[in-house]
Amino acid sequence: MTNDERADDRCGSATATLDPTTDYARAASLAYRNLVRHVADLALVVLHPAEAAVLRDAADACLFDDADAAERVAAACELLMRLGEYGRIEPHTAARLGEELVAVDCESRRLISAAA
Repeated sequence: MTNDERADDRCGSATATLDPTTDYARAASLAYRNLVRHVADLALVVLHPAEAAVLRDAADACLFDDADAAERVAAACELLMRLGEYGRIEPHTAARLGEELVAVDCESRRLISAAA
């Protein structure tokens, strides 16, 4: 810690206004990285390559705001549900992946930023 009063000038004000869309974009980017990392880990032992591709493609479609993002997310959520029901992955793992995918979802970000 420093007692230097100029620290606020160098580091910016703590009351600076942040752009909500920037925060949501950062959160989506983090969720995307987490999802891709978790899918890659599961692809080593549990997921078939086509299943991992469905999950990654849905995240890509959301991140890049593709026109078919909603359909890809629906397919990925259905896949996660089936994987959990069949015991291929733990229910908490399926839920976590679903939450990460929804966090990447561009439509969800638009709705949240419109409400803010």
